[in-house]
Amino acid sequence: MNNESERYEKGITKSKLMVIFDWVWRLFILNTLTVVTSLGVITLLPSVVAGFRTIKECYENDEQHLVKRFYANFVYCFVDTVGVGIFFLVIFLALGYSFFYYTSMIDELNATGSGETWITLFWFLLLFSIILSIVLFIVYMQLPMVVTYLHLHFFDKIKLAFYMAFKYFGGTLEEFLLIFMWGLLCFVIWPYVPIVFAFITTVPLLANYMVSRKYYWSFANQIEYEYEETFIFS
Repeated sequence: MNNESERYEKGITKSKLMVIFDWVWRLFILNTLTVVTSLGVITLLPSVVAGFRTIKECYENDEQHLVKRFYANFVYCFVDTVGVGIFFLVIFLALGYSFFYYTSMIDELNATGSGETWITLFWFLLLFSIILSIVLFIVYMQLPMVVTYLHLHFFDKIKLAFYMAFKYFGGTLEEFLLIFMWGLLCFVIWPYVPIVFAFITTVPLLANYMVSRKYYWSFANQIEYEYEETFIFS
């Protein structure tokens, strides 16, 4: 009788529907933890990386202790990534300021009806700022994977994020489009389906993991193999 009940319970817990409900619950909890810990502003990147690492552990190792695991990852990621996070935050704030400055100058010059050369220059600078912001955001998207799969120093993290973003540009573009579409969907439907904000960070993090795990896993193994080979034969 006990064996039958155990098999019944295992059958329920392993059913596709229960797996879906389990992942919905996990994503909800991780989203809450990620949002709360990111409110410190400089903790944004450590929170996102901790959320990504925890999702990876849940998928690969069926991690059950979500809160404990997330905070362990957050403490580690804070030490490892807070400097990089501040570095990117300063750049994004500067680009945001330049965007508003250039648009205000263009509007002012258009209102006066003079300075065609200056208007052209400010339009060029505005376009450059937008392109640079997109490029840096694409690189920023790679940081959770770079930090999770490899242990690197400050500038090595940034350089590898640039490298991976453009070496695997197809995957990077897919990740960017997924994040963009998810953000657009949240913006459009949140007045009617506010529950969408319960998964605003974890859905794109899970999507990024599913897209990037193959080439990051193989790249990390290749780097580790080359390091061990160099160490053995040196």
